[in-house]
Amino acid sequence: MLGRESISSPIVGVLELVKNAYDADATQVTITFRQASRENGFIVIEDDGEGMDIEALRNHWMVISTDNKLLSPRTSKGRYKVGEKGIGRLGMDRLSRQAILVTHRRNANGLMLTIDWTRYEQDAGQLHKISHPLSSISLVRNGESGTTLYLTNLRDPWTPQDYRALYADLSLLVPPFERKLIDFSITLDCDEAPNLTGPVANPMAVVAEYVLESTLSIEGFIHHTLTHRSGEPIEDSRAWGEAFSDASMESRPSCGPLRFVLYYYLRDAPSLKDTNVTLAKLIEFLNRFQGVRIYRDNFRVKPYGDPDGDKDWLGLNARRVRHPGGVGSRFGGWVLAENQVVGSLFITRRDNPALQDQTNREGLVENTAYRDMRNFLLHGVQFLERERQTRHQRSKPKPDSPVSVPEALAASQQQLSEVAVELREASDRIGPLFQPAEATPLLKLAERIDAVVATQLEVSLAYAEEQTERQLMIGLATLGIAMTAFGHETVRAVTSILNRADLLSDAVRLLPEDLRAKAQGNLQALMEATERVQAWGQFALDRVRRDKRTQYNVDINLTIQTIKDTLHGPLTERSIHVGTDLTPELPLIRAFEMDVEAILINFLTNAIEAMRHTPPEARRIEISTSYDKSLCEVGLRFCDSGRGIRPEDIGKVFDPLFSTKTDATGRPIGTGLGLTIVKNVIDSYNGRIEVEGHGKLGGAEFQVFFPHRYRRRSQND
Repeated sequence: MLGRESISSPIVGVLELVKNAYDADATQVTITFRQASRENGFIVIEDDGEGMDIEALRNHWMVISTDNKLLSPRTSKGRYKVGEKGIGRLGMDRLSRQAILVTHRRNANGLMLTIDWTRYEQDAGQLHKISHPLSSISLVRNGESGTTLYLTNLRDPWTPQDYRALYADLSLLVPPFERKLIDFSITLDCDEAPNLTGPVANPMAVVAEYVLESTLSIEGFIHHTLTHRSGEPIEDSRAWGEAFSDASMESRPSCGPLRFVLYYYLRDAPSLKDTNVTLAKLIEFLNRFQGVRIYRDNFRVKPYGDPDGDKDWLGLNARRVRHPGGVGSRFGGWVLAENQVVGSLFITRRDNPALQDQTNREGLVENTAYRDMRNFLLHGVQFLERERQTRHQRSKPKPDSPVSVPEALAASQQQLSEVAVELREASDRIGPLFQPAEATPLLKLAERIDAVVATQLEVSLAYAEEQTERQLMIGLATLGIAMTAFGHETVRAVTSILNRADLLSDAVRLLPEDLRAKAQGNLQALMEATERVQAWGQFALDRVRRDKRTQYNVDINLTIQTIKDTLHGPLTERSIHVGTDLTPELPLIRAFEMDVEAILINFLTNAIEAMRHTPPEARRIEISTSYDKSLCEVGLRFCDSGRGIRPEDIGKVFDPLFSTKTDATGRPIGTGLGLTIVKNVIDSYNGRIEVEGHGKLGGAEFQVFFPHRYRRRSQND
């Protein structure tokens, strides 16, 4: 039961025996297959580990589920022993019916143990009466230590697919590209798969476009080093509280220390120029190893990164679906795909006790430590994405003037038409006899077509992003329409509740004195909560009144004071103090009041979110206005005491769909349209906006400037 039923396949059986060699401080393991697809085939697993004497053989190797690894978790070389149950040796039973174990300690005679597993299958007899021949053998291996397993009468015939699967698992048994583990190597010797024979290794490290190395210290300090293929390194360091917008500045992660290594590939032929790696070989490699794997004490934790398991446990593909644009997208927001990376996360049992196994041994418990670990990895991935896009933008020539998506599509179509005409003309000149030298014009035209096709693809992706933004705008507009349609009914229902509450107050006065105070308190709380709902409903209705959609001379000071008074209750409930410094006799601007309110409301909602971890006594917002006579500009300044904006996000806060708001798992939850709407409104008035990540109050600071003599552009302008 323990051997054949707990070990799922012969491949897993071999892996368990290799892990035993690792625990024995072996530096080299050789796995030999001879005719393993036939009945008379056999397997030999040989290592140069410390070997065993009679005491170790009897009291540890022969005994199931000892506490040896618990009491002595490290080997003589300082390795952390793999596994906890001590049943890996039963992989021998999964692989074969007969086995011979030969083991030697250094400069000592060896031991030979012969095991016939079929003896345990007999119906009669008692378990403790089954014995196995043990004999002493002379000193061999020039006095060196080690253990060799000879497995015969195999239970399963090995197929070419089995050999390939074993090689894949062996290559991932220790982290790919991990130089610190060069003292443990595996060699495969297979007569039926000669193409797999040799050291189990991986040659793909040198062709990666980027290598990311990230560490998380036990104190919660994050450090990223990103190295481009050219050798240029870029570093980023910050504390945990600075790295995540939903964490307080003093917070610490529930896991650590951690180390993360990620290799990013382009999956195209030009990136492999001047290398010995073909595109087909790279694609095969990525198809086999793509994703991020977890290694605990230098051995795989399944199913993370397993092609047949949860290989995309970080949700990289889901992020890619939400942001399908290319690295050169005009909207930004490019993200990598799971099939472009090979990554390894390194943890230890001793230093990360909160990263616990699930009871079914199929992964880690998704607790707070797990979520912090996941957020740390995604922070490194996002750092790589930002730098990759920045590098691409630096290398890309700047267009003379921006063009719209329809204009770009039209220009691209015109280019295709011109190329088609030239191609036909060149074909006519060549005539029926084709000469190699005359093919040059055609080759140049083919190159032009490739360039045009690439442009067309990039434009199409940009258009798709624009359509996504449009759909979100439609959704928000629909919400406003619904509020107009049903908001009055909500307000009437709330008014009815308040009227009935007044009637109840008269009845409460007739209650016995011991019940009256409690009932009056509950009734008062009910009325206050209902009044808040009424205030919010009326606030929403006021925002979509018809006069709000009419352009006239707007007093920004009055609009600020109205919004402040309307939201006084919700802001006070959150312990947020709003101060104003409004310039007297501020010039009016020709605008839609709804536009000015949209700017203020988006600033306020962002500030409320940003101050979520700010101590209540320190939650402050300041709004001020100004007028510059020389520039004829009306100014609006808004600042808060929240956590501010990270330097790397300053240039992206106005991008459509970009949001720093996340839930407990680190997934984005905001629409990413609030500040985009603000920027579009300001642009429509020929205004301008400036942003500081950490302003006067320590949090974000925005300054908006309106030319007060300008009116809003209409769609017909």
